[in-house]
Amino acid sequence: MPLPKFKSLCDKNQPIIVSDDGKNSPKHTAFNVSKPPAYVTQYKIDGCVIKSGLRCDFLVMNEDKRTAYLIELKNSDLSHAAEQLINTKILLEDELEGYKLHFRAVLSKVVTAETRSTSVKKLMKKSKGQFKYKTKTMEEKI
Repeated sequence: MPLPKFKSLCDKNQPIIVSDDGKNSPKHTAFNVSKPPAYVTQYKIDGCVIKSGLRCDFLVMNEDKRTAYLIELKNSDLSHAAEQLINTKILLEDELEGYKLHFRAVLSKVVTAETRSTSVKKLMKKSKGQFKYKTKTMEEKI
C-alpha cells in the first residue's frame, strides 16, 4: 500500500518516474512498462517522509507488482549510501511489508575500495542480490 500520510510525487500510472535532486546530481529513471501501465508511486524520503537520521533520498513503488525501490543519490561514498539504504529499510519496515525490496545507489563517482566496505557487503548479503549501484544515471524497468 502506498504511504497513506504522504502524497506521491508522480501520477498513478506515470510511464517514466525520475528521481533526482534537480542539480547536476546523479539520477534514477524508472520506466513503467506494464500494459496497461502499473499503479506506481514515488516519495521523497529525505526530509519529507523521514526528517532525521540516516535515510535515503527516494522510494519508488510498483503497487501492482508489490516491488519497492529505495534510491540513494550521492556524489560519492558508496559505503555511506549503503548505510542510508539499510537504515531506511529498518525505519519503513512496517510500510514495506509484503513488498520485494530493491536497493539502488547512483553516484557521481565510485572509489573501487568502497565496493569492499563492510556496509556494502552487509547490504549485498541482506538484499539477496537486489542491491545495485551505478555512476551518473541508472535506468530500469519497474
